[in-house]
Amino acid sequence: MSQDGNSKEVKLITRRRFLPWVITGVAGIGFSLSLVRELLGSGVLPPAPKFKELAPRFRRKATPQPLKHDRGFYLYSETNVVRYFPEAKTVRFNGDAARLQPIDPTQISIQHPEPTLPRSRVVKTRSVKRQPPPPRMAQSRVSFAFEHEAVSQINGKNLDRAFVLLTYAIQRELQLGYAPSFRLYDLLAGLCIRFERVDICNRMINQIQSSKNDEVRQAFDARIKKWQDPQSRWYKRWSNRNKRIKWTVDDRTGLVLLT
Repeated sequence: MSQDGNSKEVKLITRRRFLPWVITGVAGIGFSLSLVRELLGSGVLPPAPKFKELAPRFRRKATPQPLKHDRGFYLYSETNVVRYFPEAKTVRFNGDAARLQPIDPTQISIQHPEPTLPRSRVVKTRSVKRQPPPPRMAQSRVSFAFEHEAVSQINGKNLDRAFVLLTYAIQRELQLGYAPSFRLYDLLAGLCIRFERVDICNRMINQIQSSKNDEVRQAFDARIKKWQDPQSRWYKRWSNRNKRIKWTVDDRTGLVLLT
């Protein structure tokens, strides 16, 4: 037989054997699947783990829970950060409420916050005890917190406490070099004129003029003039005890001075 005949015979044999191999392979796969189903149904093999039971690759963020608290400043002992909870508001807090402690914010030392380093992903062989940072205010909406609390104290007939809160908030901004919250300054100056506490207003003006930031001093030039000018419209409005003063903090909290 020639070489071409041999090659044709080999191809013919290969084609004849290919179909039985395919049939045998498909039958084997079907038998394996049916056997696995029977074993799973009989309880011989443990059930496959559910997706929810698998540990996530990345750490999931905790869902903030609604938290009802009395109005005031609270220290969260885990981070030593002071937060403010407004009155008659349900805030969302993702920490442990049991670690919240009431605190007087004016007793917190005014200093720049320490930089926080990211947590290392390397597993440590031993735990190192670190000293917690000193208490510090949460910078988010801090001016709103002091303004809201000061107005609430005035509505509660506690004027001296309102003066302390506003004075501390302004001193904190000037000392740390933050952008001034003009509402705090205008409110304190107006209360000083209204209730004849010129000494507190003069102290605030001296702190502003002693600032090392030229832009801050220039931003207050026009305000200081109207604070000190008895003929200015602003001064007459605040000094007139017969004129109502409306001061709105948010939708629920406001101040109306009649005396």
